[in-house]
Amino acid sequence: MRAALVAVGVLVPLDVPGADTANVVGYVLWSGWLVSLAVEPVRSARRQPSIASSR
Repeated sequence: MRAALVAVGVLVPLDVPGADTANVVGYVLWSGWLVSLAVEPVRSARRQPSIASSR
């Protein structure tokens, strides 16, 4: 879905109605996915006890 919305960006120079809005929405969704992908390892590292603290 995100990729399709971003791919609609090739239609922007052709002045297709709604193409620019769909492209922006696609990039916003993709950016949110990237942020969540970056946050998850940090959250899981905080949940797991470290080796040094278990001694």
